[in-house]
Amino acid sequence: MLDELYKNAVVSITNNYVEGQASVPAIMIAKDVFAAMKKKGYHDARLIDATGKPKNKANVAKTDFEKKAVAEMQAGKAYYEEIAEVDGRPVLRAATVVPVVLKQCAVCHGKKEGTLLGAIVYELPIK
Repeated sequence: MLDELYKNAVVSITNNYVEGQASVPAIMIAKDVFAAMKKKGYHDARLIDATGKPKNKANVAKTDFEKKAVAEMQAGKAYYEEIAEVDGRPVLRAATVVPVVLKQCAVCHGKKEGTLLGAIVYELPIK
């Protein structure tokens, strides 16, 4: 559900508001939403690069989970998950593929449609 929400929001924002490279990338708005969800304590989500040449160095995979997720996406998987513990509590860590899906994405990233750009990674508490 979260993946559909975020990805549809980015695509809708891009379709409606992003004209070219001079516009604010839709993912910047998604990052604001990611931060709001984390601040409320619902879950953590972030975008990570899978190209090896991130537009923003902050998007490099940092954790072992993120690095493994990028490797899985590069190997062709659309989804990767694990169950882990944070502060003694179980969490679901999930990653989903982010490919180039629109012409505007291809223009800014210099990649053709369908090319892997990265992943959205989620960490959700398990109750």
